[in-house]
Amino acid sequence: MKIHLTYVPYSVLLVHCYPVFANFKGGKAVSTAIGLFYSSEPFRCYTCFSSFLYSIED
Repeated sequence: MKIHLTYVPYSVLLVHCYPVFANFKGGKAVSTAIGLFYSSEPFRCYTCFSSFLYSIED
């Protein structure tokens, strides 16, 4: 059985959103989503993070 590597991060994100051991309730996948976003588009992640930091400054 061959698993395409594109689907692996999205399945990890899905499992973090709906954990099996918590009866598919709860789960926060914010850091997992940020890691997925960073691994797929690092330049966009830096751009979004820098614009976020610029927006919180007074």
